[in-house]
Amino acid sequence: MTPYGPLVDSVVLPCIKKGDETIGYQNPQAMLYQACKESESFAALVMETTGRVQGERPLRICLYSDGISPSDGLTKFDRRKSVALYWSFFEFGAEALSHEEVWLTLADLRNSLINDVDGGLSHVTKILLLKGFFDVHGNDIKSAGVFLPICNSDRTVHLRADVGCVVSDMLAIDEMCLIKGTGGVKFCLICGNAINNRYPDRCGPGCFLLTHLTFTDFKRHSRETILQMFHNLEIYKATLEPGEFAEKEILYGFNFNLHNILLDNQLALDITAILMFDWMHIYLVGGLLDKELGLTMTALRRAGSPLSYSQIGSYVEQWSFPKSAPQSFGHLFDDKASTSHHKAEHFGSKASDLLWLTPVLLRLFVVAALAQGYCIEMVESLIACLEVVYMLPTLRRGAMTPHVFMAYIMNHLTRFKKAWGDAYMRPKHHFSLHLPRMLAVFGFLISCFTHERKHRLVRRYGFNRRNTTAYEMGIIEDITVHSLQELKLLDRGHGIKSLGEPKQRMRHALNETFPDFTGDFKVGNVARGNDGMVHVGDVAFFQSEGRRALGQVIVHVAMGRADCTIVSKWQLVSMDDTSAVYRVVDAPCVIETNALECSVIYSRTGDDAIVLVPPLYRN
Repeated sequence: MTPYGPLVDSVVLPCIKKGDETIGYQNPQAMLYQACKESESFAALVMETTGRVQGERPLRICLYSDGISPSDGLTKFDRRKSVALYWSFFEFGAEALSHEEVWLTLADLRNSLINDVDGGLSHVTKILLLKGFFDVHGNDIKSAGVFLPICNSDRTVHLRADVGCVVSDMLAIDEMCLIKGTGGVKFCLICGNAINNRYPDRCGPGCFLLTHLTFTDFKRHSRETILQMFHNLEIYKATLEPGEFAEKEILYGFNFNLHNILLDNQLALDITAILMFDWMHIYLVGGLLDKELGLTMTALRRAGSPLSYSQIGSYVEQWSFPKSAPQSFGHLFDDKASTSHHKAEHFGSKASDLLWLTPVLLRLFVVAALAQGYCIEMVESLIACLEVVYMLPTLRRGAMTPHVFMAYIMNHLTRFKKAWGDAYMRPKHHFSLHLPRMLAVFGFLISCFTHERKHRLVRRYGFNRRNTTAYEMGIIEDITVHSLQELKLLDRGHGIKSLGEPKQRMRHALNETFPDFTGDFKVGNVARGNDGMVHVGDVAFFQSEGRRALGQVIVHVAMGRADCTIVSKWQLVSMDDTSAVYRVVDAPCVIETNALECSVIYSRTGDDAIVLVPPLYRN
C-alpha cells in the first residue's frame, strides 16, 4: 500500500450484456510512487526531469494503446485478444523513452470486454484516466500532483501532470476516438476538410481529396470544431431516420457516442494538439515503404527487368550488419517469399527487418536499378521513399528540422503521385504530411518499436492464462510485479553491459596492453554508444583525438571505474554523400568506451570496405 492506494486497484466498467464488471488496473500514481522508492535509476530520471521542466508546466502524460494476442496463432476463437494501455512522461526525453521499462502498463483489457462497453475503448480509456490520474474523489495529479520519494534518499519530488501526448497506430487512434478512419468521408482526425478518395463526389468547395499535396490548404480541427460536429450529430440522431443518420456519421467521419473520450469536460482533450502519429506504422507496417517496394518489384518484373527478389537477396548477403540486427535476411528473398510478395504486391517483413534493410536497398536501387532503365519514375519514387525512411530514426534525436523533413516527404509524395497516379494514393500518404508539424510541436517523434518490445510482458503472462475469469486483475498483478523488478535493474547509462571474467588468453593480452593496472579485468561483449549498442565484432564510428574515426571493435574492457574499448582503426580512403571507402588495417588502439558512437553496415572486398554512413554522421 502506498499513500496513493494499492499498486493494483479495481474499477467498474458498465458493460451492456454482463452488467457492471469489476476489472483490475495498475494504479498509475501508486506505481509511480513505488517505482521512485525502489529504483535508483528511475528516481534519478524523475529528478532530472522535474528539475528541468517542472517549474514551467505540468509534465505531459504520453499515452499509448495497441491490440495484442498472447495466443500461439493457431487458436480460432481467441478469448484473450486484448488491448494494452501504456503511459509515461514525454519530458523524460527520447533516449529514456526508448527503454520499455519506463513505459508503465495502465491496463490490459480483453477485446470481448471492451466491445461490451457502450463507447468501447474510448469510454474505457476515459474511465481509467479519470480513475487513475484525475480522480476528483481521490487524488488529481493535475491539480494536487504527487509527492514521490527518491530511492536511497530522504528527498522527495513533487510533480503535476496532464495528458499531453497520444501516440498509437491508426487503428488504435480510430478506436480510442471513435472515428471511422478510412471508412469515413472525412478520414483524418486532424483535418476538417480532407476527403477520402473513396468519396470524390463529396469533395465540395473548400475540401480536398487525400491526393492533394498542398498541406497549407487543409484546415486543422480544434477542440471547438470537433465538439461542434458532435453537437450536430446529436441533433441529427434525434431527428433523422437510422439510415440517414448513419450517412451523416460517414460524412463526418465519427461514430457518434456520448461516452467518447473527446467529449469529457474534465479531461478536455485537444486531440489535434496532442496527437502524434507513429511513423513506424505509417511507413513500415502495412505502410508506404513495404507496399511501394512490393508494387515496384512487381512492375519491374512485368517490364522485363533483370532485378528480382533473389538478386536483392544475393546483394544483401554481401553486406555485414551490426550484431544488433538479424544476421540473415535470406528468408525474405527466397522463392516462397518472392511468390508471396508478388502475389500481394507487398513486401512482407517485420518492421525492424525492413528498417535495417533500408540503407542497403537504397544503395541498390540508386546504383543498379536506375542504371538498368526500367520503370524509371517508379524506381525514383521508391528511392525517395527509402530516403525518408533512412532519415526517420534521426527524428528521436531532433537532428532534422521540420522544414527539411517536409522537403523529403514532399519529394516522395510528388514522385509517387507522378509514377502511380491518384488511384494508388492511400490515407497514410496524407498522414505522412502531418509528421513534420508534429516534429515541430513535440521536438522529436516517438516510434512504437519500444512498445512492440513491451508487449512481451502481456504475451508472457497471458499465454498460459487459459481461465479468463478475473483475467484483467490477474495479468496486471503479474505485470506490475515484473515491471518493478525490471525498474530496479534499469540501466540508462553508457558504458559496458553484462561484464564477465576474461578468458586466460585474453587476460594475458590485457596484462601486456595495460601493464600498470594491478586490479581485475572485466570484459563485455556489448557497450552502449552515443547512438545505440555496439557489440564486439561490430564496425563502429568513434571519437579519437577530437576527430571521427572508424574501426572494428575487438573487446570492451572494464578496469575498476574506467571503461575502455580496444578497436582496430581503419584508414579512410574516400567519402561521398552517403558512403565511404576504408582500408582495413590491423592497427589496434585504445579508446574510452564513451567515445563510441554507432555501429555501421559495411561490405568488404579484399583490403577495402564500403561503409554506409548514417545520416547523422555525414560531413
